[in-house]
Amino acid sequence: MLSPPCFRLSLLPFPWDVAADEYHMLISKCIRRGYHPSTYHRSISPTLQTHGKADYSNPHAWRLIHLLSTMGKWIEKVIATRHRLIPSTQFRAMPGKSTTDAALCLAHDVHAANNHSLYTSLITFDITGYFDHVNHNRLLAVLRNKGIPLPICRWVKSFVNNRETRIWVARITDRARAVRTGCPQGRPVSGVLANYY
Repeated sequence: MLSPPCFRLSLLPFPWDVAADEYHMLISKCIRRGYHPSTYHRSISPTLQTHGKADYSNPHAWRLIHLLSTMGKWIEKVIATRHRLIPSTQFRAMPGKSTTDAALCLAHDVHAANNHSLYTSLITFDITGYFDHVNHNRLLAVLRNKGIPLPICRWVKSFVNNRETRIWVARITDRARAVRTGCPQGRPVSGVLANYY
């Protein structure tokens, strides 16, 4: 696998400028046409133990991590960062923002309310398997209702549909299986899509 063009090394006998131009053209065309190459829809999913479970014979004590092509991440990164799909007030899936930033803003808002004799309420929740259960049709309907440009909606449809994975357990890889719901967790665009969903 080649390194991204931003990591150009003069020691490597590879025409990085030509490759960078070709990757730029590929990414631009994919976004304009609303297409995510099917090559990047195939993943391998190793199984990992969920920490702190008492019984690992229970399938719920395990989780899958979808490992996809790095090349596909470049297209996702452009979609996630260049098209300003998430407002700047959002913390999740935003470059340069962290959980610490969110906690500091929350603490600031609580102190500001106290200074004006106001009360603050906070509701938090955690949805188990959230990324794995994103319904594709509902996600696309939400994006269209929010006024996301049609080429981006088409690209998202292409990104989430027709996925397949091979489950990998103890060095044994299963046959390819269709993935009909969800966004692959850990991908650059998945956090943005989950925010909309």
